[in-house]
Amino acid sequence: MERTLVAPPSGLRIWAVGCVTGALFISGALTRPGQLQPRSGRARGRTETILRAPFGGSEPARFAGAIRPNINPDQPQLKTASSHPIQYYLSLPEGWVAGKKYPVVVVIESANRDFLNAATIFSRSPQRGQFILVTPLVVTNGGAGYRNVPTYHYSDAVWNRIKDSGDFMFDMDGITAIIQDVVKQYGGVDKYFITGFEAGGHTVWAVLFNHPEVTRGAALVVPNYLGRWVDEGQISSSPERVDLPIRAFLGTGDNLAAPGSPIYSQLQRAMAVAKAHGYRNLSQVSIEGKGHEALADEVLAYFSSLLKNGYIKDQR
Repeated sequence: MERTLVAPPSGLRIWAVGCVTGALFISGALTRPGQLQPRSGRARGRTETILRAPFGGSEPARFAGAIRPNINPDQPQLKTASSHPIQYYLSLPEGWVAGKKYPVVVVIESANRDFLNAATIFSRSPQRGQFILVTPLVVTNGGAGYRNVPTYHYSDAVWNRIKDSGDFMFDMDGITAIIQDVVKQYGGVDKYFITGFEAGGHTVWAVLFNHPEVTRGAALVVPNYLGRWVDEGQISSSPERVDLPIRAFLGTGDNLAAPGSPIYSQLQRAMAVAKAHGYRNLSQVSIEGKGHEALADEVLAYFSSLLKNGYIKDQR
């Protein structure tokens, strides 16, 4: 396989177009490669509804400690962190039992912000194995105007908090709060794998360059990088960064990731920044025949290989 790094489509994406695209995805009129066709509640004779749960409210699946939840691996559940207003989709592995430790994968969606679709693609992957999957409703995965995107379920108070704290602090503190809940309630390992698709790369690179010590490995799929939420003069010097496995994935059929494209150039810049600051375990692979998609199967297989090869030991 060719080894190369890529950056997702740049932030030139216009939100008005994004909103229209999102509506088309919901209606089933448009599906990108690797995306699931939305299920039609009407065709099934029922309506599927995502309930909003206020921060600190009582969700059906809020637990005090690790107990047996109602598990449906194919249908991620919308939750709110217990100590932070960030929301996220959670998918537990089939056969989940209390008292056992499970590796965690944090999935960062692209600028399309179709969080449920992203969560579902990973939850239905044949490579999902025993991973606990978390897809947070982050706000750093794209450009401005996100408050008007209908896939968010945040109250005005939460939006005001995001404005006051800053986008990345909200996301980083939120992901930390989510992981604390997953560790306590579902037996998740506290250091997590993280993956991001195209504009989700903004979030993942910011996590890796600011807090590499919280991650076990990263998979960036045609990721964008514009230095957002990163001070390249103040990249983390944490010892964990040195051997942290970071791999970029590109599809050979993805024209947006071709050499010379904006995404490809952004990827090369991000890799150069990482190398210059002591990140040594960097790689890039091209996936034959794949187009512009999240590559869930390949990403999860990569994370599984890190565990199976003994490269990473479970940490409590």
